[in-house]
Amino acid sequence: MPAVIPRTAFVVIEKPKTRKTAARRQQVRFRRGDVIDLLERRYGSLPPATRLWPYSPYQFRQRWDSLCAALGIPHKKSDLGLGFPPASLRPGGATFLFAETDRIDCVHWRGRWIGEQTVENYVQELPALLVQAEVEGRLSPPRAELVRDLAAVTGLILEHCPARAGAGVAF
Repeated sequence: MPAVIPRTAFVVIEKPKTRKTAARRQQVRFRRGDVIDLLERRYGSLPPATRLWPYSPYQFRQRWDSLCAALGIPHKKSDLGLGFPPASLRPGGATFLFAETDRIDCVHWRGRWIGEQTVENYVQELPALLVQAEVEGRLSPPRAELVRDLAAVTGLILEHCPARAGAGVAF
């Protein structure tokens, strides 16, 4: 975290998918205090070039699926017609940021998209899908309440996340 930019953290993406058509190395900037605190606790004592996730995409997906299954959240597109696979984090983040800022240019920059059309599609389609899922009852009321409750205590969960030692990941 550069000392010249107060309370900001950067994560460098060495090999982004768009490296052949956009910047070869990209960065993600964090300004939320709770996220920066988590990054400092978890990774602050490690060398700057340490990979945040040293395992394969398959292993990430296994953990994601297990977490969703434990929460009773559909995690595959085939589950009840609407799922929450890891790929849903980008459109979800774009939709959240647009709802917070009402600025498509901000969402476009933060998401590192080459074209604005993708961002606009995400921001238009995802809220409609979520409303449809709620109307059709695809996520049961108790599960929807659990998700809301977990979202409300995310800050507390982040505060208690332990430091990462060496090359291992605690979860």
